[in-house]
Amino acid sequence: MSGRIQIGAGPFGSTTTWRLHQPGVGPRHGLVTGPPGSGRTTALTCMLINALHSRRCVIMPTAQSWDSRQRSTWQTASPYASEGATQASHLFRMLDRLITTRLEAGGYQDPTFERPAVLVTIDDSEQLLSDRRIRTVAERLVGEGSAAGIGLIAVTAGEGIEHFGHNERLRTALMAGSRLTFVGTGSPQ
Repeated sequence: MSGRIQIGAGPFGSTTTWRLHQPGVGPRHGLVTGPPGSGRTTALTCMLINALHSRRCVIMPTAQSWDSRQRSTWQTASPYASEGATQASHLFRMLDRLITTRLEAGGYQDPTFERPAVLVTIDDSEQLLSDRRIRTVAERLVGEGSAAGIGLIAVTAGEGIEHFGHNERLRTALMAGSRLTFVGTGSPQ
């Protein structure tokens, strides 16, 4: 109900949490950064599993390329899982229509079992956000998505503008949301 989920244990017994949504406001957008091999995809997996188990979220994981195990896992967990630019482009066109539909219905700020939030994630987002069509809808998501009950979480190797399709509005909005930064050891900062 608080919108916060546990995603891991940090050093010295500390707990790492993530705010999926803010009551009365809607889903939070967010950013997970770190070099390949640092644990950022594992953190994203924990978020998706917790969101799915809450039964208050529909998950829509996307990535440019998954290995066969990741593909199988996410396609089993979500009928909306998409891999590659073509599938992701189709998903983002659907999300564009969903924003309009949900806003016309009065918004979906507080997720419930009957009116779940939608959690869209883009792993290794640099590749997919280089596609203008995907980037345009992603920009709309960070602008209007929370009121429509849709949150976007991007996983990138860094925070430079090049990691966001050279879109400053998208970069700023994702950096203002929930954030988790990994260093080369798999430890969040």
